[in-house]
Amino acid sequence: MKNYLKICFYVITLIGLLVSCKKEAVLEPSVIKLEYSLPQGNHAYDSRIVNFYQTYKTFILYQFTDADFRWNFNGNISYVAQQADPAHVETALNFFDKELFAYYSPELLKTMLPYKILLCKKIEYTMNTEETPVYSDVASTQTHIAFSNVDAGWDSFSAARKIKARGQLHGVLWSSAVARGKMEQAPAFIEGINYSYVGSWNYKSFGMFNPTSVAADDIFDYVSRITSHTKEAFEAEYLNADFDPTGVYRRRYEALLAYYKTKYNLDLQAIGDANLH
Repeated sequence: MKNYLKICFYVITLIGLLVSCKKEAVLEPSVIKLEYSLPQGNHAYDSRIVNFYQTYKTFILYQFTDADFRWNFNGNISYVAQQADPAHVETALNFFDKELFAYYSPELLKTMLPYKILLCKKIEYTMNTEETPVYSDVASTQTHIAFSNVDAGWDSFSAARKIKARGQLHGVLWSSAVARGKMEQAPAFIEGINYSYVGSWNYKSFGMFNPTSVAADDIFDYVSRITSHTKEAFEAEYLNADFDPTGVYRRRYEALLAYYKTKYNLDLQAIGDANLH
């Protein structure tokens, strides 16, 4: 009798479960609403921006808010920006295509690119204590990199000035990717460096260009210089006996180049050696 009751209990329980499953609503996948809408305008170049997003899932924005530019999860960065001049966005896109994106494989770009790229007319440093404004070619947060000079002033830049801007672009792409954990540092490049102990009194002994405690800033300093100097110019300026008496800068420079050549078949110095396209 006890076994009979047990069997009845199990059968009733099973029927209840089956009925409840039938009543349960069918789960539908949630639809994620995109934060930005493309295209932002009806210019001929807007289709290029849409296609770029479809390929890399990175927004290129020439219209943005102050919060888009400044907010970095837990506070504002020390820069303010003006939106790009729409009449010069296509010039900026051409520069990106020829002087930045062309040097990286699509797979590497998909890894390195941030959520958004902001095109700006001016980027101004807000912590400046001098009366004369201090402007920057680039800035970044955990979600974006920003590029300045997207206005009529670009047309008057010399080739040397544009090559400097190219270096800044490569530098901020790398520093952003390192900060977000998308690219690792070359082991021999950071060997022996505890960034927590770097200060104005000892940074040169580590082969650093600035006394920063942020590893991403360190990679920016090297990549921006390498990609805006020929090999000969870099050696003459930074690897001479006066600037680099112990050879630590040369060791780090060579370690950086060798690692990314081997790992990604990417020659950073070749970018610096190239003329503008």
